[in-house]
Amino acid sequence: MSDLKLSVNDGRVRMSNANIQLVLNAEGKADSLIFHGQELLENLKGEKADPDAQHTFYCDYHVKGKTVNIKPNKLVVIEDSTDRIHVAYIDDVSQLGVAYHFILPAKDDAIYSYVKAWNNTQSMIKAVSYTHLRAHETLRH
Repeated sequence: MSDLKLSVNDGRVRMSNANIQLVLNAEGKADSLIFHGQELLENLKGEKADPDAQHTFYCDYHVKGKTVNIKPNKLVVIEDSTDRIHVAYIDDVSQLGVAYHFILPAKDDAIYSYVKAWNNTQSMIKAVSYTHLRAHETLRH
């Protein structure tokens, strides 16, 4: 029997196994991360100039020197099995398409994530102006 649990409601995801619970909001940012009963996302203090200084588990990129957060228009449950949960927050309408993936295995003390990005325009010039794509996870403990 697996300890994996997944709930999805209005773009919010709650996924957990026996050791970890991660709650993501509709923007694909973490609202809560509990590891062995301890909340790890309290008192986040990023750089003052960072618009996401109080967030973690987010994906952004720079366009002409300005930070742009992904704007997911879809949430896809790729796998919900006894072995793992795999979800993706997807923005497939912006010029830069982005899929931000989260994977929680049943028997692991880790959450895995990766980002897939693609050009939604017909122009290579527009795609070249995007720099510094990052998935960011910060814990302060």
